[in-house]
Amino acid sequence: MFICACSNNRLQKLENHVSSFISEQEPNTPFTLVLDTVSSFKWNELLIAGPYTDFNNIKAKGYNLKKFPNSVSPNDHFVFLGFINNKKGVKWIELNRNSTFSEIIKGGYKIYPKSDCKFNLEK
Repeated sequence: MFICACSNNRLQKLENHVSSFISEQEPNTPFTLVLDTVSSFKWNELLIAGPYTDFNNIKAKGYNLKKFPNSVSPNDHFVFLGFINNKKGVKWIELNRNSTFSEIIKGGYKIYPKSDCKFNLEK
């Protein structure tokens, strides 16, 4: 379980924990990344966005993501995980891009309900 208390909207402690956890996994061996237990703030959805995703396209669908930096759009080095509460972005982490998230971000981005934030991945 990951718990983080930050006064900043970027969850750097959680970002470091998740990055470390992923880097410790054996290549080609499935593992589960559990994010639905993050509970140091209110959230009910998770946006996972791949490189070159423009958050303005998501805003057009009723989401207010002004608290998120739109840094994924020009940057191919990161995968963005944004925690959302009632269609408003609240906190985020950026992870180094690797093939781990390639299956769950096909099409640029996807928004998951909190209850579906247990991801079976492979490095």
